[in-house]
Amino acid sequence: MMFLLGMLLILLALFSLWNHLDFLGINIRYLLDSIKASRLLK
Repeated sequence: MMFLLGMLLILLALFSLWNHLDFLGINIRYLLDSIKASRLLK
């Protein structure tokens, strides 16, 4: 049960961080595309 709670908290933190980055105007889609590109290059 505690494990599930921890996972939920981590997901919530990631979600709020994601929203915060989006609020700051960082182009998240561009960031994701660059991550995908770097994975393809490896």
